[in-house]
Amino acid sequence: MHQDRYDEFLEAGAAAFDQMIVGDPWDPATNIGRREEAARGHQAGAGEELFAAMGQPELIENARYATNEVRMRHNDELQALVKGWVAERPRDEVLKILDEYEVVCSQVNDASDIVEDPHFQHRTLVELTGSEALGRVLVPGPVLHVEGYEVERYEGVPAIGQHTRDVLGGLLSLGEADLTALADSGTVRLG
Repeated sequence: MHQDRYDEFLEAGAAAFDQMIVGDPWDPATNIGRREEAARGHQAGAGEELFAAMGQPELIENARYATNEVRMRHNDELQALVKGWVAERPRDEVLKILDEYEVVCSQVNDASDIVEDPHFQHRTLVELTGSEALGRVLVPGPVLHVEGYEVERYEGVPAIGQHTRDVLGGLLSLGEADLTALADSGTVRLG
């Protein structure tokens, strides 16, 4: 964000923050607290659901995995079991099985997932323009959107090597001969 818009952004952000409903996750009298309490209750059966989804329902009878408390003491061992099961299947299959057994989960997106996701395209990805070397590139934009505040555009990206002389010559006091030698060796580009 450009410095001359900083105060405007802070004011808009503060106004949005003031309208947020906040609660104590440990206080069941608040909306957030009720969700936390429900989540803690769900943890008790989470192991049973997960083990059934993995095709190993007998694991819940194992003393090391019978309750959430003892599962946490054997977390490294349990993580290895789950990772092994997940590694044997495509991601979509894992998610489908876990969903069928109502195991809370979510996919972890890689870069290709993000640029193909309609939500990311609409909310957070912006096109980087002005770079012939890169072509069309989508980059993460601002996550926070505030009404009345225009999203910053990424236009006019410097060409590769455009500022090499300024940075290496100005900040590091390298002379033209040193810069040419670095360019000739392929270490840097000079624009």
